[in-house]
Order: sequence, then C-alpha cells, then structure tokens
Amino acid sequence: MCRELAVDALVAGIENGIPPLMDMLPQLEADGVRLGLPDAESVRSCIDKAAFHQVLTEHGIATPRTRRPEAIDQVPDGAELVIRPRRGHGAQNVHFIDRREHARALCELVPDLVVQERLHGREFTADCLVDRAGRASVILRRWFSTVASPRRCGRGLRSASTSP
Repeated sequence: MCRELAVDALVAGIENGIPPLMDMLPQLEADGVRLGLPDAESVRSCIDKAAFHQVLTEHGIATPRTRRPEAIDQVPDGAELVIRPRRGHGAQNVHFIDRREHARALCELVPDLVVQERLHGREFTADCLVDRAGRASVILRRWFSTVASPRRCGRGLRSASTSP
C-alpha cells in the first residue's frame, strides 16, 4: 500500500501504533518508507512502565516509586497509590488507591500491573521529535487539568489543555 501511494515516511500517533510499525520495518525500508522511530530497545523501554522506571532510575532522573505487584507488601500502610497497566496509554484502567489491601486485591484480579506512589500536582506530558543527528527539533508540552474528582478505586476524568 505504501508503495502504491508513494509514501515517504510514517510516524506513529500513539504508542500502541509503534510495535506494529517496528515489526513491519524490513518491508517498509524495502519500499523506501522511513520511520521516525528510536531503536527497538528504546521503544520497549518506553512502552513498558516498569522498564521505563528502571531506565529513569539508572540515569538519576526523579520518578515516582514504582513496584511490581509481587512487592505490594513493601508499600507502607496508608500510602496513596496509583495502580495502572504496565503497558497502555492515557488514563485507561488507572486506579487511585489509599489502602494497601485494596491494592493487593486489585493486583490479584488484574494481570500485568505496576504499583506507583501517587504524586499530587499539575500533570503534563511532553513529546519530543529528535532528528537523525540527535538534536531535538520539536518539543510539544501539554498540561492536564482535572475536571472531575478521581474516585477511589476508579478513574478521574481529565481534559487536555495547551496553556501552562
């Protein structure tokens, strides 16, 4: 299809679109299509929240404490937690918990989660486009504001805003 449409390059819009493109890389390159993607190991590390936490920690970058469900007993009693899928994007299946026993039950019911320390403050996300020489050419910053209170053991409704 890319050859028929004379496609020069593809860029994934969301992280779920990246692994299929990585799998198709040999064919896309054979068709002359460039992908604006980092190497496969970087993609895996960024998509997997547990692996991403490890990379950030190894490089001395501050990040919320993150544990796998097997380590739930290491969480102090009364700690505010965020339980989320190890892979995924947005606020899909994110739960705010303030009791370790609730976190433990959720970890037993839902596979492949991470348990993170809950941080309070203004949430933002940033996307960065880096050229082949390793220079950042575009940095997009988006701020989020809560428009409804997050429920315990539930998800909060959020909307994006581009204003700081």
